[in-house]
Amino acid sequence: MRFFRSLPVVLLPLVTTMLAVFPVRAQGTAGEVRVYDTVTGSFAPLTAVAMSSPSRWKAVDTAAGPHAFAGDAVIMTDKIATVFRKNSAGAEAYARTATGWVRYASLIPKGEQIAKSVDTLTALKSGKDEAVLEAVYKTGGTEALSVRFQMRSASGSLEVLPLKNASHLLLEASARYAVLPSTTGAGLLVDPMSIKTPETRVSGERWILHMIEQGDAIVLCEWGGEETGVTAKVGGPEDARVILSSEIPLPKEGVRASGLLLKGAWREKQVAGAAGVQQTHVLWRWPEPAPWAEASADAQAPGAAARTKLAEFEAQADAVAGGGTVPFAVLLDSGAVSDAPLSSEAMAGFRKWTKVEADDTAHTFAGDAVVMNDKIAVAVRKNGTGAELYSREGNTFRPQATVSPSTNGAVQKLASLKIESNADDAVILNAAYATADGGTAGIRYEVNMGQVFLKTQPMDGTAKAVVKAPSRYAVLPDFFADDIIIDARGLPSDHAELPSENFLLHMTDGGNAIVITVWDNREQEVGVAVSGTGNQRQIAATEVAYGEKGAVWVAILAGQGVWHEREIGLDEKDRILPLNWRTPYPAIWRVDFTRSDRLTDSWEMLSETGPGKFKKHGLFTESEDSWTIQDWWGSGARTRIASGLGRFQYPCWVDLNGQGFLQPLKEGIEFKGPAVLYPINRLAATPLEKHTLVDVVRATLGVGPCQYILDLEGQQEQAAGWPTCTVQDVLDEIYEKNQQAAQREEVKQALKNVVDFITMIRHRIDAYEKFGKDMQAYLSDAQTKDAAHAAFFGEMLEIVKEIDAHIAASKDKIKSIEVAQKLADDFRAQVLNDDSSGAVEKCKSFTSQWVEIGGAQDELVAECRKVVKVLRQRAGMALAQDESLGTAVGHIREQTQNMLRAPVNYEAARH
Repeated sequence: MRFFRSLPVVLLPLVTTMLAVFPVRAQGTAGEVRVYDTVTGSFAPLTAVAMSSPSRWKAVDTAAGPHAFAGDAVIMTDKIATVFRKNSAGAEAYARTATGWVRYASLIPKGEQIAKSVDTLTALKSGKDEAVLEAVYKTGGTEALSVRFQMRSASGSLEVLPLKNASHLLLEASARYAVLPSTTGAGLLVDPMSIKTPETRVSGERWILHMIEQGDAIVLCEWGGEETGVTAKVGGPEDARVILSSEIPLPKEGVRASGLLLKGAWREKQVAGAAGVQQTHVLWRWPEPAPWAEASADAQAPGAAARTKLAEFEAQADAVAGGGTVPFAVLLDSGAVSDAPLSSEAMAGFRKWTKVEADDTAHTFAGDAVVMNDKIAVAVRKNGTGAELYSREGNTFRPQATVSPSTNGAVQKLASLKIESNADDAVILNAAYATADGGTAGIRYEVNMGQVFLKTQPMDGTAKAVVKAPSRYAVLPDFFADDIIIDARGLPSDHAELPSENFLLHMTDGGNAIVITVWDNREQEVGVAVSGTGNQRQIAATEVAYGEKGAVWVAILAGQGVWHEREIGLDEKDRILPLNWRTPYPAIWRVDFTRSDRLTDSWEMLSETGPGKFKKHGLFTESEDSWTIQDWWGSGARTRIASGLGRFQYPCWVDLNGQGFLQPLKEGIEFKGPAVLYPINRLAATPLEKHTLVDVVRATLGVGPCQYILDLEGQQEQAAGWPTCTVQDVLDEIYEKNQQAAQREEVKQALKNVVDFITMIRHRIDAYEKFGKDMQAYLSDAQTKDAAHAAFFGEMLEIVKEIDAHIAASKDKIKSIEVAQKLADDFRAQVLNDDSSGAVEKCKSFTSQWVEIGGAQDELVAECRKVVKVLRQRAGMALAQDESLGTAVGHIREQTQNMLRAPVNYEAARH
């Protein structure tokens, strides 16, 4: 096949762009290819929920021969997927975004007639490097048509080859424009606003681009053969017409579908052409010969479009030098050696520096080396002791952190610098620093296209990375319990060990930057250095040990108000506190309240959706539960009921104007001290160019390891049966209306559901009880054997004993599963077939007993969870005070996380 060799497609990592279209042409691997059989066919496109649970499908193995699909076929990598539904035609393209899988486009084969539905679907190959499927489609006529689909991990593209009766391919991807580029100097722009007929036929070479997603993505199809015709179908209202689909040739060499995945991938502008004729210009990102290419058409052109030469964007000078918003990684030579870190003003003058041309790895630096993309810049100075990391917004640079090697001898200055790689997608520098003991310490710095992080890896003589980002607060995020806030003013020593939880946040720049350090191995040691006294005391640096094959990433979330703090006093209890902060962009914002006992209580802010209506977002789902629009609770719709807290006013929210508010709880938990908020995960409404903590973790560690570390499976709640109050409402209403005879089956189902629900909660209580016993045994043994830390183990022991105390206090109320089952059996015997008027009172006597059992269980399981959360947090905070507790704290935090996994839905896992 003659593919797009002269006009390559840019690829940004999915986590950065949060947008994808078709399988992309990767500059590395796109991840292993996996093939699934859904077993049952779907009459509608697969939902994001269905796409996120491939474990429920059957993995296809063709080692023993071809596989005939019982249901729909799914070819999937960690970033992209293509679905072939038996009840549809063609291939439906999906991409994994931060909020789940999203479908963007379809490819449908066509001959004399268009494919309608699948006749047979067969997997010929399902290896991790390549998947091959053959599909035979029914049409509206007598002749079937067949095609072959291929996806390779090395390319990430979807290739479509005709087998029988297939001559064209229909690309369905609603587009504002289509562009047919040319290597001979002419391009063709198709503007549907100038097309008055339902379709138009245009002539092109071997490529067509659909400009979609309002400027953030491009779908590309390329095919073999010579110049040929493409038919574009147009629709929509007169003032908003779009290209609905393009019918493209399907030669024997096939068609390859891929995509340009980039925020701002294309844009349009209106300019005055010759003789004052208004022209539409469409510009799109292109790596060669310049980062931008352009096609244009006269607005008054009678035909589909006008041909014009591919032109360089007017800001090409900025683009080539790394300016503007072009995401490519660019290596520069400042031309002078600086004795001090480069100032923001000096960095802004980068256009005067020398650009080291791509693929030049032999360059000798006259000055300091600077690598930049559109989001960050990294300076490696000859007189520096590490890489100096800057946030970037346009041509404004702000110093945020320094990343240095840590060895036994203090780092003095740069000894040597070699360019390992110098390309648009990544620049890699190998830096060796002279140390005070006469040795060297090496570190590998890597800046990727469009990313917000610097990746580091150790070289000879380096054991740890030191990240210097002075701040009062460091935050250890916790996705199972509450965060740990490390306040430098509360640390007595100048060095503290921290739990190795894969990431740490330095809250810097007065609320305008978060420096996130990420590492890939929980066995790596992590410590912080503290300096200063009194109110000037601060966390000066984080030190992370490199693992056996370790890497340490340092990311910058920058922008006005990207985090915020507000000191809360006890006298502000139950008061509404407007913050001097507005959300800079939609996201899930977490608030870490400091409690009066110095623990942290973590809450996700509500979003106001309308006057007096609020939505509570789940960390990994758009909604936390089924009653997130809480208008029926009244009282401003922030009144919530949760086990262990009762009825309360939710304490943090963002109104319709983005204004943030806090309202410390009236009772139950006392808030006193700093409340710190930051963006923990994104929403569907989060702009593509904005980032959150989870985005950074996914981008650095990769989707697979990220899912493992965040333990998304463990985040899911258990559910079985019906809550006891629901059963009470259902049964009481049936019997009050004397409908028990007509609704006998519903009554039987309710009896089963109430026992299932009570059984589920009771098993969870039993698990907490076992955890408490096991943890008490561990702590008692450790207290006896480790006299030096007896006080710590004693404190932990007193905390965990609270589980037994709560269970003992509730024992008479929670009853047993056997009691609940006997109640159900007695109900069947005494009430099920009783159609008399007196049956309602019998019914209520049973349902009230179940509600009493259920209410007691709900409260108990919530109290048990609170004990485990406190134990987990107290252990982590103790390590910051005494680094010799590392092994014990690691064990306690591992066991508490295991216990907190898979909570029941009335456990109040999230407030």
